[in-house]
Amino acid sequence: MHKLDENVASLKVIDRDEVGRVIKKQDDKEFARYAPPEFKKDARIVAVCGTPSRLANPVQDGWFLSDFYLFKHLFKGLGSGQTWITGVPPQEIVGNYGELLHGNPFCDRRVVLDKGLIKDLGPIIVPAEERLKSTFLEHLRKEASIAKEQSQSLLVCIFGHGSCADEHGIFLGDYRKQPREDRILHMEEFLSAIPANLNVSLFTNACFSGGWSFNKNMNITTLAAAGPSNWSESWAKSQSLSRHCGSIWASMILEALKDEVEQPTEKASIQNEPLPVSVQQKSMASFAEACYSVLLERVDRKGNTHQICFSAQDHDWDRSWTGSSNVPLTKFRDRFEELEVRETTQVHSYTNRDPTKAEIEPTPGELRRWLAADANEDIDLVEHGLRGRFGSVGPASSFVLAQCTRYYMSKPGRDSLACNTSLSGQIYQIRSQSQQNQVDFELLSDVLRTVEYRIAATAAATRLLEAVKVEFPNGKKCYAWNPDIHSPTSLDSQSIQIYEAAGKAIRSANIFPAPYKAGQGLTFAKVHQYVQYALMHWAMAHKKTKKDLEEKVDEMKAVVMSAVEQSKEKVRAVEPVRSRKRKWAASLGKRWNSPVKGRFQTSEGLSSSRGLGSTPPLSSLDSSSFFTADPGKRRSASS
Repeated sequence: MHKLDENVASLKVIDRDEVGRVIKKQDDKEFARYAPPEFKKDARIVAVCGTPSRLANPVQDGWFLSDFYLFKHLFKGLGSGQTWITGVPPQEIVGNYGELLHGNPFCDRRVVLDKGLIKDLGPIIVPAEERLKSTFLEHLRKEASIAKEQSQSLLVCIFGHGSCADEHGIFLGDYRKQPREDRILHMEEFLSAIPANLNVSLFTNACFSGGWSFNKNMNITTLAAAGPSNWSESWAKSQSLSRHCGSIWASMILEALKDEVEQPTEKASIQNEPLPVSVQQKSMASFAEACYSVLLERVDRKGNTHQICFSAQDHDWDRSWTGSSNVPLTKFRDRFEELEVRETTQVHSYTNRDPTKAEIEPTPGELRRWLAADANEDIDLVEHGLRGRFGSVGPASSFVLAQCTRYYMSKPGRDSLACNTSLSGQIYQIRSQSQQNQVDFELLSDVLRTVEYRIAATAAATRLLEAVKVEFPNGKKCYAWNPDIHSPTSLDSQSIQIYEAAGKAIRSANIFPAPYKAGQGLTFAKVHQYVQYALMHWAMAHKKTKKDLEEKVDEMKAVVMSAVEQSKEKVRAVEPVRSRKRKWAASLGKRWNSPVKGRFQTSEGLSSSRGLGSTPPLSSLDSSSFFTADPGKRRSASS
């Protein structure tokens, strides 16, 4: 066995058991399976969706809104008060996209928002997107205060992308319109709005949301869609319109709630004598176990990849699940079945995650895009933007789609991962709109910048391992390595400790710069996972300690910084930049010592369809626009 030093061994101070329960106290006590029922008729509900209007299309991030409206319908009229907040008016969603669906595209789905449902939605608060976070905190503080005064409980639902880099925030708003701190909800801000000794539960579908479950200071009940280092996941996109219809996590919660609707009567809860099991409720520990069973047996055959997390306030797993989760009981099955059905037209394939269809032979051909690609070439430099280079949409679309094909051939991971859904939807839009010659240059440029960044990151990850003499994981370069096959959930506990230690060291050292907010998309999960796997295998094969691991990451950082300096010099040498440098220096009467920011360069890297399409390729480590020109201003990774 690999020998870990004390620091590595102490990383796992909190355990997540086999069904996702986060254990914050070490004892030998067995959890109770049943508990006296509690009925949360007085629970207050506060919910928010962080998806901005610009990304509300179901082919992009509209799946967060599908979850939002699913729970809006399920919880309608329950509790003593509800507050629902979103930056996108429901009328705008229906006007632009017709309807929102929820569920696996290989099965019949339900309509959770359309023209007919709007009139029955009840009040929804729609603040300006730049005030989404502050509005949520205002209402959270208000409702929590009322709940405290009236001895009520509080159920909070947060839908949106999550932030990793060990901060585990949740994004509320548009990264193009707001500074980062104005749109990311931190745990400390959440806790500051909650009075002490209030019964609070949190439902969230955010990436890395398990960090809220693991945090020792977060003494609330949580049902989180992903582990502290995991991306949350939507259902696979539909073959017809390429829409993502809600999260897999929400479908799990829905099925678990539907199972509970016929459980104990209110009369049973006020009896003084011991209750028979038939009229008791599941304990929170038992409910978490039931959710995980539902996930694996009825919802997602790859359910363990999510690392879904549960925590119990005051570590009271023996309390009834309704008392711990604050979910007001109703006939959830009846409520769900009220929603209109959209029958599936999709033929079963390898991408169908339905466990009940696992034995059915899938149709071939859907995995052709995952063929290996030769990613040793650098990306072409687009010096004058797509419009200037191609003149018209047709040739520009062909060029961008060719780069998209190259991107898909490099095995970027499932489209349903939260970091991939928006890009896959944009690519679908280009493919469908280019046939009518209707695609615009802005969309083409956005997709090209993101795809270039990701292809470059893939090549850079391979070169980084070569530079520090770390063996390729599974003997494969990054472009040929499939993250869907090599999931962390397949590792043993010791390997997971080393894998997580490697990830933490990589993030702390800022080995991979975050994409620039103006158009390089979201963080690319694959390259992080690839280098983590490589470091894990290296540490285990050569019996390295945590200190050795950190020193190897420091070596990587030195290589990256050297590549950044080379990138700066190459940027300065590009003629459009040099020309603007001379003009600006002349206008100010002084010499310019760094590249111009703005049209040709951002504060965190090069990307603009109106200027440079990408950074000049380097002959050494980095590839295209992957390494930023100003590493001092990198932001934390986000989903």
